[in-house]
Amino acid sequence: MIYNIQKILFPIFYFLGTLCYSQNWQIQNTAINFNDIFLLDNNKGWIVGVSGVIQHYDGVKWVFQNSDNKNTLSAVWALDENNAWAVGKLGTILKYNGSIWSTENSGTTLDLLGVWGLNKDNVWAVGRSGTILKYDGNSWIPQASGTTNSLASIWGPDINNIWVAGATILNYNGNNWSQINADTTNYLYKLWGVDKDNMGRWRRGNWKRNDFKIRRFKWAKQASNTNEFLFQYSWN
Repeated sequence: MIYNIQKILFPIFYFLGTLCYSQNWQIQNTAINFNDIFLLDNNKGWIVGVSGVIQHYDGVKWVFQNSDNKNTLSAVWALDENNAWAVGKLGTILKYNGSIWSTENSGTTLDLLGVWGLNKDNVWAVGRSGTILKYDGNSWIPQASGTTNSLASIWGPDINNIWVAGATILNYNGNNWSQINADTTNYLYKLWGVDKDNMGRWRRGNWKRNDFKIRRFKWAKQASNTNEFLFQYSWN
């Protein structure tokens, strides 16, 4: 069943054509350029893209949801069916309450590229010029990142150990963000993990592309065995 949900990924992220070898993968027709997908389970999820487009998967089909927004959306993350966030161009932040999407005040006009959270009172958005915003359940509050580099993705196993990747790598210890040596100058598009000792990130290099894995807070290169551009991945 999971393949039926994920099959839409091919027209969204063209690089997956180099990674997907299962005969169960199928192209699902769409004329819309999507940027990100998040699945709660096999029967629930969202996909976002250009011009504020949001679609929701109900276990059978993808259905458009009104975002009342025309800005391109870069990322989406959900805690459950009643708490989902999407971020994008010009500081756009949208929240879904189970019925409608509504605009939240981000306090910035900089593009937001990634969103993720631990619970409904601890959600982060990251973006251009080192932007990091934290949602405390009521409002979005800027956090000092210590960098002006673009930040594309965020994930963490707990509130005292959160990671951000983009033009640099940052780690949050519960109080402050600090820059981490990642042994690469390439832009890192996606960060995800299963626990504090097992994380990965994708980069796009000039020739050879590698993915990375963290073991006890030390990043080490892993060969991806492809020269194609890699922008996204999933781990479970």
